Order: sequence, then C-alpha cells, then structure tokens
Amino acid sequence: MKRFLIICSLIIFVFGCGSSAKSFRSDPPNAEPIPNSKIGEYQSFLLDNGLRVFVVEDHKLPKVSMQLFVDYFPVLEKDAAGLQAITGSLIKAGTEKRSKDDIDREIDFIGASFNTNSRGFYASALSKHVDKLFELSSDVLLNPIFPQDELLKLKKQMISELEAEKEDPEAISSKVGRALCFGKDHPYGEIITEKSVKNITREKCAGFYSDHFNPHSSYLIIVGDITKEEAIPLAQKYFGGWKDFTLSEEMPKKTNSPLGIQISFVEKKESVQSVITVIYPVDLKPWDKDLIKTRVMNFILGGGGFSSRLFKNLREDKGYTYSIGSNLIEDRFVGNFIVEASVRNSVTSDAILQILSEMKNIKLKNIPSKELVNIINQMTGNFTLMLEDPKVVGRFALTIARFNLPKDYYSTYVEKLNKITAKDIKDAAQKYLNPDDTHILVVGDESVVDELCKIDSDGKIDVLRSADYGL
Repeated sequence: MKRFLIICSLIIFVFGCGSSAKSFRSDPPNAEPIPNSKIGEYQSFLLDNGLRVFVVEDHKLPKVSMQLFVDYFPVLEKDAAGLQAITGSLIKAGTEKRSKDDIDREIDFIGASFNTNSRGFYASALSKHVDKLFELSSDVLLNPIFPQDELLKLKKQMISELEAEKEDPEAISSKVGRALCFGKDHPYGEIITEKSVKNITREKCAGFYSDHFNPHSSYLIIVGDITKEEAIPLAQKYFGGWKDFTLSEEMPKKTNSPLGIQISFVEKKESVQSVITVIYPVDLKPWDKDLIKTRVMNFILGGGGFSSRLFKNLREDKGYTYSIGSNLIEDRFVGNFIVEASVRNSVTSDAILQILSEMKNIKLKNIPSKELVNIINQMTGNFTLMLEDPKVVGRFALTIARFNLPKDYYSTYVEKLNKITAKDIKDAAQKYLNPDDTHILVVGDESVVDELCKIDSDGKIDVLRSADYGL
C-alpha cells in the first residue's frame, strides 16, 4: 500500500510539474518594477590636434582601459578587399623602435592586454602601469612600420580562413547575403577573395593607414582608476604629437531596395539543413527619432531571444530550428533588416512563409498590452544591467559624440522606452518591415528549390555561382 501511494505521488508530481512548466512558459509571471538606474558620468577634453578624449572614473579596481576609435567613412577596397582588416592587425606588428616580439614581451611583462584593429586599438592594464600602457599604445599607433614578413603571415592566415569558409554554410550565407543587400560594389557588401588578399601589399597598408588614421576624426576613451586631471597630461604627452591632416572621404554609393520577394539560392551539396537569410537595406540612422521604437519592435519580432515571436513560432511551436533571430541595424549611411535561421530541408519553404507571416502580423495587428509591458520591462532590465560595466558609459559617450545626440540621450533612455505604445510598434513595423519586398537567400541542397519558386514574386529563383562570391 505504501509503495502504491509513493508511485501515485510520483505520477501526480511529474504530470503536475509538466503542466506547471507548460503554464509557466506560455504565461510568464509579471515582471517586478525596475529600480531607478543611474548612469555613471564621464568627463571630456580636446587636444590641440583635434583628438577628443573621454574619461570615465571607476575606482573599484586598480585597473585602466583605453579604446581608440578612428571614425572614417566606409571604404571600398576594390581589388584589395581585406586591406582594412590586415592593416588593422599589422599596426601591432612592429614600430620604428620595437619589433613585434618586443611589443608582445613588454605587454606580457606588465600583465596588460593590447589589440589593434582597422579602427584603432583596445588596451588595459593595472593602474600602476598606466604610463607604460600609454607609451606602448602611442608608439604602436603613431609609428607602425608594417613589416613584410608579418604581412605575409597575415595574408596566409586570411586565405586559410577563406578556404574554411567555403565549407561553412553560415559563412557562405553571411557573405552572399551582404552582397545581395548592399551590392558587391558597396563597402558593406564587397567580397574578400583569395585573389584580393594576394593583391594586398605593404605599400597599400601604409597608404590606408596614412590616409585614414587622423586625430581630428578619432576618439580616445579612458575608463578605470584614473581621474581627468591625471589623464590630461598623459594624453597630451603621448598623443598630442599625432599630426592632423585634412581627410578626403567619399560617400558610399546608394543601395537599392528589392522589389518583390527575390529568392536566391547557393547550392551546398548533400546539406541536411537550409540556411535562410531574409535581408534588405533600410534607411535608419543612429539619430532617428524612430530608433527606440524600432528596437522594441525588433525585440518583439526576433531580437528578444526566447521572448521573441519568431523563436516561439519556429522553435517552440514547430521545432523547425534550434535558433532564430532578427536584427534591425541602424547606420549613418545605410542600415539593414535581417532574419537568420538554419532549418531542416523538408521545412525550408514553410519556415520562410512563417517568417514572412510574423513580419506581416506585427505590421497589421496591435501588440497585446501584456506582451508589450513584459517586453519593455525586459528591455529596461537589460539596459539597467548594462550600466554595471563602466566601459558602457564610455561607449555611450562615444555614440553621443559621433552622432551629435543630446547629452541626456542615455540618461532618459528608460523613460523614453517606457513611453512606447502599441501604436508606436505598429507604426515602426509598417515603416521598416518589408515582407513583400525583400531578398531571401537559401544555402542548402538543391532538393528545396522547386518549393522556393512558389514563394518568389516572379516564380524564378536566382541560382548563384559560388565562384562569383569567392566561394
């Protein structure tokens, strides 16, 4: 009898838990009120050469980090695509008085981290080594020699990575998707190939650096155990000698939005999955008044992970994919909307139809108030958690300066976020979601092509040659 009661109890427990779990997933509890958040302050100063410096004090740990960001226009690399990435890595490969080994040894000696890229550098160390960190960073930034032997290593590494990408459906989708969205003759869409990498020379790297690394268009963000009064003489000593010059830049060409649903296909023989990319350009600037509305709208659609409609539909309800997400990206020149997912071959067409359906639904129907409240609470919580990292305050300062945003843009962000209405979401969706005018790229097995033709606006699929995309 006792054994029988135990078994019954276990049955009730298992089924009860299952029911509770299901109820919890479909009907999440209301979020607790978000406590008031206070954004850390930053200070700034300007060097005579035009370099703008921001200082965010944080004395909790004896550590200082620096980021230098060079803000030049997007550059079309043409027959030397890959030049910016290689130049960014090569900057750290040696200076007039230090070899690459010398730089690495000195960084290790003070326990620092230091990396360069095509837009500048990031460095951090204990605050007792801050003078050495400034001196090293300055020497690397201002006196690179672009050694030929290191250039050959970087080119070989990049070519090896390109070879690996040819077997990676997601890498193929990313590369071809950008080209479809922006065009191969646009900086955001041009293709890096083995041939273009081979065209990169030491002279081209040095030329790119001298043409684009300019103090007047750069920002230095210093965060950590340091005050503005301590930062000023260090910045003047180590970066004040960086010579300014007039920067000559070209606006990127205008991109054209697709008319109708245009499906493109890249064959990946015997693939068991289709990689789907829904993508098109959008005119959304970092300073647009719609920006916060679009972020909430995208969070609801596909940017909110487990909370998003795309995830609930294609993952939880239908089990088509392990992961799916969307992003609506703002940009000074041209942004883009994108949905990405990998699904089983047999459900490729229906997965696309479900994605387009979710895009249409959010355009046509008002979001229920409970869903909107939960999403805004979640986004408010995420924003509040971000503020625990003082480097975020530095990034806020950079964004405000780059795009001439109001000084209180982020301090009033939560207030603006919590004023978003269902109408705002619908308006943003109607303006920026284009399910009837979009590129759709599928990378996978040819067995899925016939069904895709039924979705394409003109019933014809553009079968793309891998060789045209360096694949």
